[in-house]
Amino acid sequence: MTFNEKRYEVVLPGERDVVVRDSDGFALVLPRNAAANLLAQEKDLNGGSNAASAVRQMAQYSKEEVDRAVVRVNEIYSGKPESMSAKTFRHYELQVSAAHDSISSLLACVDNFRNRGNRTPRLPAIVEELASQAIKERYNQPEGRTKKGAFADTLSSAQFSRKSPRSRFADVLSDVLYALR
Repeated sequence: MTFNEKRYEVVLPGERDVVVRDSDGFALVLPRNAAANLLAQEKDLNGGSNAASAVRQMAQYSKEEVDRAVVRVNEIYSGKPESMSAKTFRHYELQVSAAHDSISSLLACVDNFRNRGNRTPRLPAIVEELASQAIKERYNQPEGRTKKGAFADTLSSAQFSRKSPRSRFADVLSDVLYALR
């Protein structure tokens, strides 16, 4: 890829960064998005066009995400970071500087907030189901059982087929809970 009349060769592409080497042999680490934007810019200069794909990519984002990106781009063009830290400003400034048109710079400033966080459940669904059943049937009884004891009784009385993998899980869990009593 070429940038500022210098030719760069990709040495090591990574998940977040790309290591490139210039014609003099010096290594440089670029964020992956910036390297992708440079490659797209070079493609556009060589006659290819990705404007249609950029518009399609823009359509995937919500109005709120695009509005936040517009605010970021305006702050970068004005040079005054008001809604972000200096580090975040430098990050987006580098992304926008590598963009070759206004749509690409807007795409570079779209955040990834909707993909943050751990969305996997803490417990398997079978365990949650058995726990709620134990609480409803045995723990809320007048004799005042403990949660652990009620859950162990529910596991032992659960009517699962021996051929089911759920029943093997329930048996192992029952043995563990019985040992904890």
